Amino acid sequence: MERYKYDEKELKLIESSSIPLAVYQFIDKRVAIIALSEGFVKLIGLDSMEEAYYLMNNDMYRDVHPDDVAELEDAALRFAVDGGEYNQVYRFKLGDKYIILHSIGNHIYKENGVRLAVVNYVNEGVYNADNRDIAMGFNLIHKKHFQSKKAATGLSYDYLTGLPTMDYFFELAEATRSKAVNEWRELVMMFFDLSGMQAFNQRYGYEAGDILIKESAKLLVKFFGNYNCCRTTADHFVVCTDREGIDDKLKCLVKDFKLINNGKNLPVKIGVYDTRFGYVGSATATDRAKIACDSCGQIYDSKIVYFDEKMLKHFEDRRYIFENLDRAIEDGWIKVCYQPIIRTSNGKVSMATFEPSSNRESTIFPRPSIASTAFLQRFSITHSKSEAFILTTTFSAGSSLTISTFFDVRRSI
Repeated sequence: MERYKYDEKELKLIESSSIPLAVYQFIDKRVAIIALSEGFVKLIGLDSMEEAYYLMNNDMYRDVHPDDVAELEDAALRFAVDGGEYNQVYRFKLGDKYIILHSIGNHIYKENGVRLAVVNYVNEGVYNADNRDIAMGFNLIHKKHFQSKKAATGLSYDYLTGLPTMDYFFELAEATRSKAVNEWRELVMMFFDLSGMQAFNQRYGYEAGDILIKESAKLLVKFFGNYNCCRTTADHFVVCTDREGIDDKLKCLVKDFKLINNGKNLPVKIGVYDTRFGYVGSATATDRAKIACDSCGQIYDSKIVYFDEKMLKHFEDRRYIFENLDRAIEDGWIKVCYQPIIRTSNGKVSMATFEPSSNRESTIFPRPSIASTAFLQRFSITHSKSEAFILTTTFSAGSSLTISTFFDVRRSI
């Protein structure tokens, strides 16, 4: 679906209106701004129409109270998808105070069948958090209380940062990917990890850690837009955006990361997956970006690593192992022979091992490092010196008996 465009005369009529209103359209799983009025620009305290359009297109919830962002975004999404009436009350920062905005919207249909949302805004006064009577009266009148963190459940947006949840982000990313393929554009998926978050929380407290996460999210939105960012878990973020100019953007981003939160911040690991390796699904692209991110290792300054051919080979090998491991065991591709180890001091069995069988064709794994990676998810593994790996299991039956299984993985099928 293409963005709707008013003719010049009708757009000028809307933009010159002193009534605070905005016209939106739901495109590619996201809410896009179509037109703004002069009254709306003045209401939110901006100086020009150009500034207002830029803000609404890139970070429309920038000045909304942090506790209201997730609920407001989710209400807008439900309104865009399910229809009905839009009726929300929230706090909006104007200068050094918060005002109470009441937004009411309905859908209209243009002559070509395009559905647009027209939302009117009303300033209902200054929000005074310290005056309980005012706050209580406000809540009773509007049958609304401002959400707390614990109340934010079942939303399509993260309660802490206001970014899309992972499920919704993947929907947005898939829509972006489909559009990019049609337009012959290349994308990148990036994975961000704030390095040392646990130590930061222990030193400054979890509340300070939450503030740092919020500031990091704001910075990502500033560079890439709200709909292109997601907080996956804890201090991890994912971004899907155009590949063009990404190197320069990341250099600027790394510099700005050092300035957020008044300099009390952390270095960030950044993994980048480029679609030149293939237009894979959003989840797979995220996994590959995370592989690149994890390869940064221990860092003391922000670091960027790009997914490469070596990582792709490792990724494909690991997937092959996981997909064929059960089959290899069931079909007997892995053959072992029992061999007890006798302790010479007392003649008793001290260890039992399983050596590879003489069936030289019953191997599956292309490299020992890949094989051990797969088995680490299921067993206790250590490497041997002969390019095999050891599966160790300890039994307790009167005396301790340890069984180590040796798998030779130097050959591949």
